[in-house]
Amino acid sequence: GYLSHLKHPTLQQRHRAYQETLKAHQITPQQEWVYRKVPQDFPNYYQYGRYAMQQWLSDGWEKLGLTAILAHNDSAAVGMMEILKQHGLQVPQDVIIVGFDGVSQGEISPMELTTVSVPLKPLGHPAVPVLLAPSATLIRQRVAVQLPVSLKIGNTTRQI
Repeated sequence: GYLSHLKHPTLQQRHRAYQETLKAHQITPQQEWVYRKVPQDFPNYYQYGRYAMQQWLSDGWEKLGLTAILAHNDSAAVGMMEILKQHGLQVPQDVIIVGFDGVSQGEISPMELTTVSVPLKPLGHPAVPVLLAPSATLIRQRVAVQLPVSLKIGNTTRQI
């Protein structure tokens, strides 16, 4: 499954990658495997993950027969794991959890999260000249930066 509100272009790209990965492994993506019924206004993504997983469980997540969930970021994944544990589900024995962004979550999670790691430092390099330029010389434009990602294996996944 995939947990994301999909209201941001970056999250939509991640959703497309999720679908393409399923198809590459001969798995037909199902619309009900994507949970997006959660309002976007949370103080942080950890709280978002907690609330979203609670809602998804209330909406019948267990009936879907999913064995894995990709969260749209690492903080949401950690919040989801906490709620799954409260409902008696073990990660990764019952549910595999994968985050996205590679941000360290050691301070709030005892488990080492498996994550799609994004090299955040190179992402910030193109922004530095824009931030340092005098405001009169700024021209507002979008710059697309495509960076390679890697899978960092933690202990929230297992072989199936």
